[in-house]
Amino acid sequence: MKSITRLFYLSAVLSAGTSHAQTATVNDPRCERLKDPLGIDMPQPALGWTVESGKRGDVQTAYQVLVASTPALLAADKGDLWDSGKVASDTSAQVEYAGKRLSSRTRCYWKARVWDRAGKPSDWSPPALWTMGLLDEQDWQGSWIGARPGSPSGKRVPMRDGNLPPAQPGPIDPADAPAVLLRREVDLPKRVVRATVSFCGLGYGELHINGKRVGDRRLDPAFTDYMRRVLYSTYDVTDLVRSGKNALGVMLGNGWYCLQTPDLFQLEKAPWRTPPRMRFNLLVGFDDGTTMTVVSDDQWKQATGEIVYNCVRGGETIDARKNPGKWLEAGYDDSAWKPALEVAAPLGKLVAEAIPPIRITDEYKAQKITESKPGVFVVDFGGNVAGWVRWKTSGKAGQIVTMDFNEKLRGDGTVDTDFQRTHTFGRFQHQECILSGAPNEVFEPRFTYHAFRYVEFHGLDKAPNINDLVAFRLHTQMPRVSSFECSDSQLNLLHNASRRTLEDCTWGGPTAEPHREKVIWLGDNVFEMDAYFYLFDCSLLYRKQTYDLMDAQEPNGHFGPVVPNGGWGEQGDGPVSGLHFCDSPWWSISLALGVNRLGTDYGDRRTGRISYDACRRYTDYLTTTAQDGVLNWGLWDWYPRPGSVETKGDYTSNVGYYYQAMLMAAQAEALGKKEEAAKYTALAESVKTAFTRKFYDAAAGRYNPGSQTAQSLPLTHDMVPPADRKRVMESLVQSVKGSGNKLTAGFVGTMPTFYMLSDAGYGDLVYEMIKDGWFNMLGNGEASTLPESPYTSLGGYGSGHHQFSACVAGWMYRSLAGIRPDLSGPGYKKPIIRPTLLSNMTWVRAHYDSVYGRIASHWKREGDKVTMEITIPPNTTATVYVPAKDAAGVTEGGKPAAHAEGVRFLRMEDGAAVYEIGAGHYQFSSTANAMVPQAAVLPTPAGQTGQTGPAAGDFSDTLKTPAASWKAVTGHWTSDTGELVAHGSGMFCATDKWWCNATFSYRCRISGNGGDA
Repeated sequence: MKSITRLFYLSAVLSAGTSHAQTATVNDPRCERLKDPLGIDMPQPALGWTVESGKRGDVQTAYQVLVASTPALLAADKGDLWDSGKVASDTSAQVEYAGKRLSSRTRCYWKARVWDRAGKPSDWSPPALWTMGLLDEQDWQGSWIGARPGSPSGKRVPMRDGNLPPAQPGPIDPADAPAVLLRREVDLPKRVVRATVSFCGLGYGELHINGKRVGDRRLDPAFTDYMRRVLYSTYDVTDLVRSGKNALGVMLGNGWYCLQTPDLFQLEKAPWRTPPRMRFNLLVGFDDGTTMTVVSDDQWKQATGEIVYNCVRGGETIDARKNPGKWLEAGYDDSAWKPALEVAAPLGKLVAEAIPPIRITDEYKAQKITESKPGVFVVDFGGNVAGWVRWKTSGKAGQIVTMDFNEKLRGDGTVDTDFQRTHTFGRFQHQECILSGAPNEVFEPRFTYHAFRYVEFHGLDKAPNINDLVAFRLHTQMPRVSSFECSDSQLNLLHNASRRTLEDCTWGGPTAEPHREKVIWLGDNVFEMDAYFYLFDCSLLYRKQTYDLMDAQEPNGHFGPVVPNGGWGEQGDGPVSGLHFCDSPWWSISLALGVNRLGTDYGDRRTGRISYDACRRYTDYLTTTAQDGVLNWGLWDWYPRPGSVETKGDYTSNVGYYYQAMLMAAQAEALGKKEEAAKYTALAESVKTAFTRKFYDAAAGRYNPGSQTAQSLPLTHDMVPPADRKRVMESLVQSVKGSGNKLTAGFVGTMPTFYMLSDAGYGDLVYEMIKDGWFNMLGNGEASTLPESPYTSLGGYGSGHHQFSACVAGWMYRSLAGIRPDLSGPGYKKPIIRPTLLSNMTWVRAHYDSVYGRIASHWKREGDKVTMEITIPPNTTATVYVPAKDAAGVTEGGKPAAHAEGVRFLRMEDGAAVYEIGAGHYQFSSTANAMVPQAAVLPTPAGQTGQTGPAAGDFSDTLKTPAASWKAVTGHWTSDTGELVAHGSGMFCATDKWWCNATFSYRCRISGNGGDA
């Protein structure tokens, strides 16, 4: 790596010599959304960069990309692999390489420049690099090797009923329980100038060279359907190898490839299951231009060591007495080791791993240790963690110490080891440490992870030293691309807990939980997809999931509700009536929706091309199961508020069916498939017609069964007859108020309910729903992560880590900060800034880093004055909604907005002046309309109940609240219509919850239950 850094530095110096006077700067060059990636296997990688400029409204009018085979050629501005020439385009994301055909291991050095609005060229970007991986099977040398033979069965058996096995305390196959050690020494006879390794270890593999760990990936490679795809990684190891003797060492864990403890999903019976194995190719380049390849073959030796049991679900047993010593270093005596065996290859194709790795991202000290029972010591780390614990200790040889991990304590202060184990049958979140008697031994697992706050020790004579314990947090390290803060401290805590929850639930994919399930439930990551995409760069994570779904698709087009899977939840040859109970279009829509978001948020249309046939086949599968255009199967609105009106599966499934057809039409349109776009648009219209006929009560202006979900879903997806939208919105509001301003929707309906209410001006009502549910989940600020549902307190049903509850972060960015994409501008090329102002909130500040650069939204309110600071990156155009009485009262930078540079007035809409702005930083100020949120909430003083309507007639301070809270409440009450009519004297709340400072009449509907208006 040092040599690459020197070459890049030299290239940068040489490039600087051709500097132009410039207004634009090209930064952050990326290949496949990664910085200097190694081992890319896309034949035409997508390139991208960002542009910075000090000019308002600046845009890229053209670009040029150079790709060279050496740094020297690139520095000389010679693109021997590709010179795009000057391309008239404003695109700076997803620019596909169009040069010479690239072969395996090709090194590609590249840079880009742009022309600005005035036609002036920028300097070149910093030079960047990508290398190609091993593109074909014949490019790999050597064999798969391991310690035990075994061939995968390849037989997928649909398992819809669970077929739960009895609890088994031991491993499925004791011979596979230990971690496998593989080593080889190799003599490199010349001076090494470059060394690159391609490596895959199944289930999990750790590679070491000369005693040093290669890379910082953990629990690698990511879980896939090993029948279809197996992921490998590429590393530059130039700095680790040397002339002379070199020791190569590999540790293999079972992972999901060879699961040891039975689980609900029966992955211990997966069709790919075989003992651990690995493949390894090391290409070494010498100073005389020659090369040498070291491969995995029968020259390697194998043994076992101190990890005598390892399981993703069950934890590890580490016997320090069996530590093999310095086996990772050259000169080690391995004469007692056995030769490695050449074993059968996995059935899946080797594919480059292209997602961010699982890494250790944080570490936490123990906060306190208690002795809950004699000899039982409980360590509290102060918050939930997904990862593992390192423990340093000294003790007697053969002493056995056990550690149990969980998030919850029993009433007696011991760790509740039964909590969360509903999906694992046997050993669960457990570690055993067998001491050797040496001083200061360190116990730390490698091939498992737990979700916990507490660790319970057994087998110690005294409490462990609190300074000898460290909890390490691990997860797939997606880049963070945003920030949010506001004047409400609880919302800030909720935002941070949402981010941490999603990170802790991300392990090679957006898994539902890091403890009970550890798998990707498709529906769960549909419903909080907004939060994922706002908080992180998900471009590679959801591309991988696209492939996971394509791998899991059955011949008839059906998807099971969980991926990857070994057959659990598949339909097989069974009838629709035999589907798994969790089957629903809302679960399987994950493919089409994920592909849509990759296009909308990142401009990635290539993944849409690759997955088009799979999306089409699932849409057509739904059609084959419909009767008279209606689906009569599917999971209901999962986990609604207990005791609320149930929104059944036929209702939710048909909205999902409609949405799937619309997404399919949009995908076809984006790919230029006009006839198919028309076909699926027509299908969607027919589904909507059948749905309306079955569920819509036109006389009442509502959808049966009258739940929040039943109203918000068709509103969200534009299924409501246009003339009836207002009535259906009123039905949604009444459904919320009828529940006492509480959320009753389940997973399917929660975000549609929040978004529809916020967009219609009922943001305060959404806040009350969040306060009732999510603030409760925060546990008075003590919760670091969020449990499954807003209807449970911390430690209630499910778990303390569940991705669904993080969905609320999407509302913070989309509604409160108002940052959202315009679908006509992929990659946030046309962002929309349309914030929802809450009556109890005085400011919001947020940013989102799009593929074109940073979008920032900051609004604050002082009385009726609203200020909005907006930042838009070069190469984009935004639509901004400024709350205002009229356009004449809006200023930008202290000047009338109509005369401001880069600002164009579009229209007045729903109490906002709407403008189009180009790149740059803007400050809008306005006087907002009289602010009476349509869903304002009249606070009920402590100890009092809400007031019912008085008798008809004039009144003064009719609502029996303290005089300090309400002032000048005058008007006329009409009991038959339930309306309070306030006149010019005005009405307002001293606590600024809501007000009407009007010179006109204003009507408020009083519910008479809880003091709502």
